[in-house]
Amino acid sequence: MQTNGSDGRVIELSASGHTIASSATLHDKSCCMRSRTGDIVGAPPVNAVPSDRMSLFGAEQGSGVFSFLRRVFANGADPQRGVDAEAAALLAAIVSSSDDAIISKTLDGIITSWNAGAERLFGYSPTEAIGQSMTLIIPTERREEENEILRRLRRGERVEHFETVRVAKGGQTLDVSLTISPVRDRHGRVIGASKVGRDISARKRAAAEMQAAQELLRLIVDNVPALISYVDRDYRYQLNNHTYETWFGEPFQNLAGRLVSEVLGDAAFAKVKPRMDEALAGQLVSYDDQLPYRNGGTRWINANYIPHFDTNGSVRGFAVLVHDVDAHRQAEDAQRFLVAVHDATRGLRDPSEVMLQTVSLVGSRFGVIRCAYGEVDDAVEHLLVTRGYTDGVPTVAGWHRLDRFGDSMVKELKGGRTAVVSDVRTDARTNDPAALPTYEAMQIRSMIIAPIVKGGRLVALLVMADRIVREWSSNDAWLLEQVAERIFFAVESARANASLTESRDELQRLNAELSEADRRKDEFLAVLAHELRNPLAPIRNAVHYLRLKASPDPALRNARDIIDRQVRHLVRLVDDLLDVSRISSGKIGLQKERVSLALIVTNAVESSRPAIESENHQLTVSLPAEPVYLDADLTRLAQVLQNLLNNAAKYTAPGGKIGLHAEFDGHAVAIRVVDTGIGIPREMLPRVFDLFTQVDRSIERSTGGLGIGLTLVQRLVELHGGTVEARSEGTDKGSEFIVRLPAFAESTGDAAASNSSEAKSAGRLRVLIVDDNVDAADTLTEMLRASGHDVDTAYDGLAAIGAVDSHRPDVVLLDIGLPKLNGYDVARKVRQSDPQRRIVLVAVTGWGQDEDRRRSQQAGFDHHLVKPVDPASLDRIFALVAPSMPDIAARR
Repeated sequence: MQTNGSDGRVIELSASGHTIASSATLHDKSCCMRSRTGDIVGAPPVNAVPSDRMSLFGAEQGSGVFSFLRRVFANGADPQRGVDAEAAALLAAIVSSSDDAIISKTLDGIITSWNAGAERLFGYSPTEAIGQSMTLIIPTERREEENEILRRLRRGERVEHFETVRVAKGGQTLDVSLTISPVRDRHGRVIGASKVGRDISARKRAAAEMQAAQELLRLIVDNVPALISYVDRDYRYQLNNHTYETWFGEPFQNLAGRLVSEVLGDAAFAKVKPRMDEALAGQLVSYDDQLPYRNGGTRWINANYIPHFDTNGSVRGFAVLVHDVDAHRQAEDAQRFLVAVHDATRGLRDPSEVMLQTVSLVGSRFGVIRCAYGEVDDAVEHLLVTRGYTDGVPTVAGWHRLDRFGDSMVKELKGGRTAVVSDVRTDARTNDPAALPTYEAMQIRSMIIAPIVKGGRLVALLVMADRIVREWSSNDAWLLEQVAERIFFAVESARANASLTESRDELQRLNAELSEADRRKDEFLAVLAHELRNPLAPIRNAVHYLRLKASPDPALRNARDIIDRQVRHLVRLVDDLLDVSRISSGKIGLQKERVSLALIVTNAVESSRPAIESENHQLTVSLPAEPVYLDADLTRLAQVLQNLLNNAAKYTAPGGKIGLHAEFDGHAVAIRVVDTGIGIPREMLPRVFDLFTQVDRSIERSTGGLGIGLTLVQRLVELHGGTVEARSEGTDKGSEFIVRLPAFAESTGDAAASNSSEAKSAGRLRVLIVDDNVDAADTLTEMLRASGHDVDTAYDGLAAIGAVDSHRPDVVLLDIGLPKLNGYDVARKVRQSDPQRRIVLVAVTGWGQDEDRRRSQQAGFDHHLVKPVDPASLDRIFALVAPSMPDIAARR
């Protein structure tokens, strides 16, 4: 393109070979433009102002190409100074470097110029584009759009900021913004058009993304179960979410611009305004409060205000976030009330006091005139109110007929449904002529009745009532139901406790009477035994005198022997009676020493041999091959085995078989006495050791006996820390008695040494005491330390395991019922880490039945002591430990 200067010279205005046409109106000939074909198409004069105030490259008047040209040719620039050439070069550079597409076209839509920006935007080079129709870059569906633009251009109209879609060379569509201006010749005729195009794809995508983000934000904000809004400095809402509509019943779109006081109501606004002022002063605000909303009811809320600062640091307003915590706060309040009811009634033993305390708390809380708890009779016809709460009205304590409260009301209550009545005069359940006078006589206008139904039967009612019409909430009804359940169980518990106390008192009285009867029985047996000895002494003397006389008369000798045998039998019975009496009264003492099992068995067999041989029984005795020793009273254990052998001889037909067999497992000896006698019925086995128990009175009488021998056996064995058990398959199938006693293996030399004072001294032992009863553990610890032992203490099972590992005790005194890890499990773990059984485990427990001893033995215990432990028992166990610990002597 060329321009003519004021002297008529043509100035070439070429931008990379692109032809440029003017969109300005020509007012004189001081400057014009000519195409390559030589046609003059017009150019702006020096002082011309383009009719397009939106310039080719700038968004405001005074910027862009035409403004630049005006400044270049201002005041009629002298062409002799070479300004035209400079202007042409700068103009070409600007057009060429523009990021916008600058295109000119004819009124037929043929492209006549195409700058570098157009090439970058649409992908076509100038060679490819110039001379082509504009439809080259227009989608087919938008061709009519181009036709309309050409029609407007022919009419001389401008098309400004027109957003549309164009197609690039590769086929991809582009969002563009177009400004199209008509180009006129010097006569003002429209001869073409100039077009500036800008790619707005990124802006359109950003706008779409922003729109999507706004929609997502609105979706979130509107569905959050909380009030979200923005309040300006004038206390007006500028934004509200959908939850406002849920709370206040008005479309949230209508709230923008409204005063907060109009929406919340004056009472609620008066409470929140001081906090809003804090937010407007720039403070973060968070609080809980109960607000009386005008349309939303009274409710507890949690509110947060976040101030909004502008760029100058001034507060423009604040964001609001409000959560409804009414249900939560009411639940907390109800829970506190229920706890208060529980605390107030927990220690009460009188059911009527439980009722009064509960209904008084309910009545005070709800501010009613009446609250009463009534119990329904078995026929479900009458209600008994024992105690009740009243405020300014007479009591209604006493019996009431249920049907006087209305048949429909009673039917509902029998079905277990809580009755909520706002006005007895309008409620169909209470306003019938038969029921309404009852309520009015009690000054009841509104009420809630919570029924208690158990086993399908109405058993009680909890009622609260007021003298005014009252709109009860669902929370009120729920809370009364909860109280009703609690008062029912509290009353029944108080009654059960009262009954239990009476039963316990009666049981204690009966136990005291039984204990007294038992004591008198023991005293009687002792007196009887002593009184029987007095006549026995002269009788035995007379028998001995007759034996000295050696009468030759066989009849007399036979009579003398009969008297002698019966006297001996009677003496044995008396001794048994005395032994039982001593054991029952705790006065018997054992003379324990280290004694061999063989010696005990020998003494017992020798004492029983006459009874066995007199019946021609066959006796078999078997003992362990290695010596076995017991810490025992030789006489008493021999007495135990003698009684069992005598019973076997007595209850076995002549020529029977009797066996005494002993087995040793390293920790205890089991002595079994078996026979082929009359046996024991299965139903009698649990009772054979009871005092005066006889299996068959006819047999007992024929063989003699009072039924105290086995009782004596059991008690003597238990005094030795052992157990005895009876077994039989039934009548005529023989019987078996098993005595289990603590025992140990020891050489003859060791046994002899055990009688020395040194052997009886346990030496200084490392002892671990484990008991969750701190007082018991600590006092035992001090006692053993005073005896010179090294003692450690643990109070639970896990601590015991750690103490065993760190302390490495010789003896562990271990309770069974421990927290964290029970005594059985502790023993098993100790045995796992101590397979050589170097640590002696002693169960110290309140459980002492045969099953308990068996379980402790299976768990790995060496001994089983029943609380309270006799110190002498511990000394004997410690004395047993010392010989097996070679390093103990060094600690003495």
